[in-house]
Amino acid sequence: MGEKTECDHCHKSDVDVDGIAFDADKFDIVIVEQVLEHLSNPGLVLKEIGRVLQRDGLLIVGVPIHLPIVAFLCPYVLPIFDKLTGTRRTYEQVFSYRSFMRLVSKVEYLCIQKIRGFRIVSGGPFALLENFCWWYKLNIVLGRAVPWLCPEVQVVCKAIL
Repeated sequence: MGEKTECDHCHKSDVDVDGIAFDADKFDIVIVEQVLEHLSNPGLVLKEIGRVLQRDGLLIVGVPIHLPIVAFLCPYVLPIFDKLTGTRRTYEQVFSYRSFMRLVSKVEYLCIQKIRGFRIVSGGPFALLENFCWWYKLNIVLGRAVPWLCPEVQVVCKAIL
């Protein structure tokens, strides 16, 4: 069961072990942004989120994604690199667009409503452009058209049971 924090509306728990410490059909919206990649069992957590969502409730979930070859190689290459450099990562999962969509699609009581990519072109030499509204709007259009080319993807799902 979740440990109560100093906030009456906040609960702390290890979702990989305990699940989500709330009754079924409790929430009309759940936002899980940049979290699943840090969990050992993100499928279980998505299933739990589906359980605590009310019928027609919304889940907004986002993760960083990588090209398929990068996502495939990361579990093999990163531990070697980390050992050599003394780096400690908190990532448990590395998603490609396809692997993330497959994970979300497996939750039987969630129905995908929207898919959108973020920041298709940003940082580096493009950082100055990020101050312009037209650049932001261009990234929105591109992110919706080709979310698999973005470094981050977000999915909006509706609870159907």
